[in-house]
Amino acid sequence: MALLSAVTPIRDVCFVGIDFESAGVRQGDTDVPIQIGWGILEHDEIDPTEFFRRYLFTNKPITWSASKVHGISAKHLEGAQRFEDLWPELSRSLQGRVLVAHGHGTEKRFLGQFPTHNLGPWVDTLTLARRWCGGLKSHRLGDVVTGLGLEAELRQLCPDS
Repeated sequence: MALLSAVTPIRDVCFVGIDFESAGVRQGDTDVPIQIGWGILEHDEIDPTEFFRRYLFTNKPITWSASKVHGISAKHLEGAQRFEDLWPELSRSLQGRVLVAHGHGTEKRFLGQFPTHNLGPWVDTLTLARRWCGGLKSHRLGDVVTGLGLEAELRQLCPDS
C-alpha cells in the first residue's frame, strides 16, 4: 500500500469503502451500529475476497423505521460480536487507507467511539454525487448506482447484496 502524498497517483491509492447500519434513534437515546461492511479497492481493482460484513451486538432495540430501511431485526444480531471486540481487525483494515462512505457522517460518528483511531482521509460519495450527478432524481446510493448504469457490475461484485 502506497503512502499518500500530494503527488500520489490515484491508481496507487488504496480505498476502503465502509458502511454501517444502525439501530435507529429513539428520543433521548443515542444511536448504535448493528452492522458493518467494507470492501477494498487497490491498484484500480476491487478484491472480492476482501469484502467484509458482520452484524454487531447491541442491547438497544432496533427501531421500526431503521429495520424498514435495512431489513435487520434482533434475530440477525443473535450471537453477534460487540463492535469494541471487532476494533483490532477493523483498525488493521482501515489504517493508512482512504476511507469512502456515502454520507460519511454516520461512519465518522461510529468510528469516533475509538478516539485514537487516526483514520482518514475521507471521500464522501454523497457529496460527489450531488456535485457531479445533478440530473439524478435522488442521490441515495441505490439511485446513484442505477442512474450511472452500474447495477450489473454491482451484482457481479456483490452477488449477496
